Amino acid sequence: MIVIVPFSFSYASTGINTSSRAPYSVYLKLINEVKLPGNPIDIYINEDRAYLLCPSIVVINLTDPNNIPKPEIYSNFTNNANSIAFNGSYAYIGQDNGVIKIIDFKDNDNPLNKGSIDAFGPISKVFVYNGYLYFIRKDFGLNVYDITVPEVPISKGTQVVVGEANSLFVRNHYAYVTSLNANLTIIDVSNISKLPIVGTYNAGINFYDIYVNENYAYVPQGSTGVQVINISDLPTPVQITNIFSRKFAKQVVVNGYYTWVNDENSVQAFYSREPKDQLWAGSYDIKGGTINKLAVEDNKYVYLCSSDMKLKILQVYYNY
Repeated sequence: MIVIVPFSFSYASTGINTSSRAPYSVYLKLINEVKLPGNPIDIYINEDRAYLLCPSIVVINLTDPNNIPKPEIYSNFTNNANSIAFNGSYAYIGQDNGVIKIIDFKDNDNPLNKGSIDAFGPISKVFVYNGYLYFIRKDFGLNVYDITVPEVPISKGTQVVVGEANSLFVRNHYAYVTSLNANLTIIDVSNISKLPIVGTYNAGINFYDIYVNENYAYVPQGSTGVQVINISDLPTPVQITNIFSRKFAKQVVVNGYYTWVNDENSVQAFYSREPKDQLWAGSYDIKGGTINKLAVEDNKYVYLCSSDMKLKILQVYYNY
């Protein structure tokens, strides 16, 4: 098991009284805000840059999060994007019109249009893993393309899922697809020609942006928090605990011992030496706005795509 050791800061510089705080507590401090040309709906961190969909493409240099240079804005490639993933320097950008744009960002000052893929239906999520592009259509399910040659994507297979597909995560040999009807479908992507369904799970009302870490799936379910599901014994996943966030859980990121929950208006941090034991560790409230997406970088920084057309950058301090 690979464990990411949290980046450690002293609370002394923040002026925070730590006497009543648990040793695993975190404090999130807003250190920067970047004004954006539109409402940011997705973010992908590739090396030292953040790529945001606003819904045009905005590229932000993150070399020094405290001092952000002027963002690069590219509105000529897309204006209805909703999801982004990378394969090397190539970005695959899902759009509301059912087309996936392929953009080469090898030279960030001069990105190049490298074609597109017609998905023939509304796209919910794109995901890249081990040389394959995975994407889900709301009205269908999973689609897989070989992108070994980035500019020549080759369709490899499809699999229908129950309900309106809205989230996707791929890890090792499996694709995990959730639907708005609280259905989780697990698909064996090592058998690329058939893409058989090897596991299912249904409990709750709706599922949102799934995250998979080792043998556990973290599934946000809105007002009732996040289900943590053991997926090691297929075809029958088993829920082991529930994370009760404050308002409306819609996204999860797991990084080392910490689980980060996008809770609509706040980011909630939970400490987890074991997935079944999730202890509240801290939070940051953006006070009235909505967090569309969050990204976490090595447990040092948390990036929030905020509905007030800003990228909010939080630094993480640990009570060690």
